[in-house]
Amino acid sequence: MSIRINRHICFLILAAVPLLLFADSIRKQNSRMIDSLETRLEELNNPYDSVQTLLNIYDIGASYKQRFDALERLNHTTKLRGMHDTRIDVLTYAANEMRDNDSLLNIIEKNLNEIPESPRQKEALLFLEMIKIDAKIKTHTRDLNTQHLSDLIKTLESDTDLDPYEEALMLYSLCMHLSKTTKGGLLEEYIGKLLDHINSMNLPAGKVRNLVYTRATPIYARNGSAESAVAMDKDMLNIIDSLSLAYKSQGRPYRNMDTYRYSVYRRMLINYRALKPEEIEFFYKKSKEISDVNVRVSDDIRHNEIIEVCYLLANKKYREAIPVLKKHLHEKFYDNYRAHFLNELVKAAAAIGDRATQLEAALELNDSLTARIDSRADERYRELQIVYDMAELRKANSDLRMDEHQAHLRMTRIVLGVLAVMLLLLIAFIIVLLRNYRTYKVLADKLLQTSERLRDERNELRKTQTELIAARDKAKDADKLKTEFINNMSHEVKAPLDAVLEYSQLIMDCIPPDKQKYLEGYAKSMKQNTKVIMTLLNDVLDMASLEHGNIAVHKKPVSIQEICHLALDNIFEGRKRSGIKIVFNPGNKPDDLASTDQVRVCQVLMNLLSNADKFSQEGTITLDYDIDRKNNKVIFYVSDTGTGIPDGCEELIFDRFYKADSSMRGCGLGLYIARLLAGLMQGEVKLDTDYHNGARFIFTIPL
Repeated sequence: MSIRINRHICFLILAAVPLLLFADSIRKQNSRMIDSLETRLEELNNPYDSVQTLLNIYDIGASYKQRFDALERLNHTTKLRGMHDTRIDVLTYAANEMRDNDSLLNIIEKNLNEIPESPRQKEALLFLEMIKIDAKIKTHTRDLNTQHLSDLIKTLESDTDLDPYEEALMLYSLCMHLSKTTKGGLLEEYIGKLLDHINSMNLPAGKVRNLVYTRATPIYARNGSAESAVAMDKDMLNIIDSLSLAYKSQGRPYRNMDTYRYSVYRRMLINYRALKPEEIEFFYKKSKEISDVNVRVSDDIRHNEIIEVCYLLANKKYREAIPVLKKHLHEKFYDNYRAHFLNELVKAAAAIGDRATQLEAALELNDSLTARIDSRADERYRELQIVYDMAELRKANSDLRMDEHQAHLRMTRIVLGVLAVMLLLLIAFIIVLLRNYRTYKVLADKLLQTSERLRDERNELRKTQTELIAARDKAKDADKLKTEFINNMSHEVKAPLDAVLEYSQLIMDCIPPDKQKYLEGYAKSMKQNTKVIMTLLNDVLDMASLEHGNIAVHKKPVSIQEICHLALDNIFEGRKRSGIKIVFNPGNKPDDLASTDQVRVCQVLMNLLSNADKFSQEGTITLDYDIDRKNNKVIFYVSDTGTGIPDGCEELIFDRFYKADSSMRGCGLGLYIARLLAGLMQGEVKLDTDYHNGARFIFTIPL
């Protein structure tokens, strides 16, 4: 006995060796393909190509870890890129992989709810809820009760309008609970309703339909409805073929549907009495072809030999079928089909005259049928309870409809009465309208007159608008003429003034020394007044050029201290005024370079210094600067201890021709021009309102 057992074990080991070698070869091949795809993934920059590569890694992955890692990366990438449809598919795959993990299913549901609502998103949520129902029924089988089923049926049979997705979920829950409670006609009735409802919905991905078909087919088979089961399995094959073509067109060559096909072939071969001989041959051959390239299928065929048993029985090869069937009949896989195969075993044994096997199988079949009858009786009792509850519900619904009908009649009478009253009110309203018609006609005549008057006013406004446009164009021409006149007159005046200066200097140089002292005061006065006139003319010219955008900025690196010295020399010319002290760079800051227009910066500083000189009779005039490297700026400060700026005039002093003190010389253009020039150089000029010992102006330009 021990020797026979050891031989049998050795035989099993030898038979398993090729399969183990085949499985190891497949695993190594898959590992190499995944490594190649991972390498390619690192080189990709396009997110769509990365997603495609990760999908291929998921399709190839043989281990749970490989598939789960690919799904995690896919979810992250599709979320970042807003690829909603692909993300929905990824989360559906994850739900299918983790159907027994409640916490992960809740995380998947949260992720799905982040995606904008669409038919695909709603289908994925429905699929997830159906998987949760399967898991709940699987772990709480003993808690099932008819009251829960009755409540579901009451809700479904009521006249209340249900959301299609909610109704599909309730029908699925009812069918799955019924499959654990009863196997009778009530279950098939609601399976049919569920299938009809699912087929009527807009479910673009087909995930829910595939799940329902997968659940419904075994139910039909166990209930003895082999033809219905086979018909559904043929539909499933068509769906699998469509999915295969879709995956190939999407660039997913590794998405293998062979395992799903084999499951369908196996179910159909179990129901071989509903198949034609050529169909049996075809499905058996296809199953074998899949087992040659698929480790899981090969292992399933080797382990339970179910397709071999069915193929031998279908071809009446009873002598070969009986030993194989007896070997596996009491394994767990055959539990759902034991009565079916015991019956087949009895028929096969009778056909070849194997009385011992026939008797043994018949006795076991009798026990199985007895247990099944008891189980069916209990199921029938529960089904009758549910049917009774349904009858009560329908009776209640009928009574409710009768009450509703009577209420509808009463409501009809009330509505007719209300309509009669409304008709009377309508007649009264028409009479009032007729009375008011005359009044409205008079008002319409007045409105017509008003409309004509408004039309005349509109025409007058258009005429005025045309005149205003002409006046605007005339003003523009006048402004242009004014500018040209200013330019011409300024140039015409500057030439004689320059001549006066030169000749006065020439006269001073040519007279005898004893007379120079006498005429020096006159020459100096003439020179200063001529300079004032020249300054006024230059200001007017600069103002016109700045306002018309005719001044350009020429930037080049210049010394900041050189600009400041140039401005001081031009204003004060080395002269000393009694009571006035000129201070430059009191902090002895080092010199620096600024990329700017030296002439325009000097002009702004000269205007500010001239303004300080004008309003300071005694005290100090200070020119200072700072370098703000953080903000890339040069900040000049021109401060004096003069009369200061009156309150409320802080911005007015920068207006054109504004003079805070009308007795002072000048025409009020210096500060106005300074601000325009600063803006031209992307800087600014402003009054320091925190300085109270006179006036201080801050001039800022880019470094």
